[in-house]
Amino acid sequence: MILRRAEVGPGPQLLLISLGVLVCFPAAVDCFVGLPLSTKPARLWPQLLLLADNATVPPIVRRVVPGDQCDRHCVPGDRPLTCHFRWKLENYATMGSACWNCRLGNRAHCFHPQCITANGLERGVFAINRRVPGPPIHVCKHDSIVVDVENQLEGLGSTIHWHGFHQKATPWMDGVPMVTQCPIPQDTTFRYQFTAVESGTQFYHSHAGFQKANGHYGMVVVRDPSDLNQAHYDYDLSEHRIIIADWTLDMVEKWVPGIQTDSMRVDSILINGRGRYFNV
Repeated sequence: MILRRAEVGPGPQLLLISLGVLVCFPAAVDCFVGLPLSTKPARLWPQLLLLADNATVPPIVRRVVPGDQCDRHCVPGDRPLTCHFRWKLENYATMGSACWNCRLGNRAHCFHPQCITANGLERGVFAINRRVPGPPIHVCKHDSIVVDVENQLEGLGSTIHWHGFHQKATPWMDGVPMVTQCPIPQDTTFRYQFTAVESGTQFYHSHAGFQKANGHYGMVVVRDPSDLNQAHYDYDLSEHRIIIADWTLDMVEKWVPGIQTDSMRVDSILINGRGRYFNV
């Protein structure tokens, strides 16, 4: 942007230095972005407003990267990224074949990819990318989050709701079925896309039926490059976060519409998807 200055009279004048922003400046101009302006104060205001109304703001060019590459140290002034995630919702099971000899005490097998241990007992689950909790999202403030959700649940629709995100500019991405969107049908894909404006440690979960209680939930961390509390800790690592969830021995649908007995109490507490069951 090039501004040629010219005196138009005594006192401070208003100068448009960027689209939509007016600031006081001790002198006015006779040219704004190469366009001639009147040097008479009475005519300068309407011309500046006309330029602002007719101008277009060029889009911010964001580099698109796989979602896991957005888990980084956030630096003030860095250009935001577009973080692309691909999720598949499907029926799955805990302590299945991917866990090999985990049930026999081989702890290394309990950490195999796609092995969901939960509380150590086998049961059906609703998994995201064969994980419970689902894949974590770690981004910096003002990054764009793009999640392609493929629904492979047998005979079920689904949505993903994002806790902690106000979605002021993208209300249709809030993931509330029959309110902000129709449920994602089986064998189809829906794209969620919004900007991570609110920093903090949030979470997501399915907002359809009882899918959340059966495994559809996960963590979202939005780091603030200007975090005022950075001096209070030495490291800000992804593995320092935990998500706690209750767990039952059977699919939650077994207890619906509800049995008024003590058997409604949860059977285990999971920390990052892992726990134990004590039959006492």
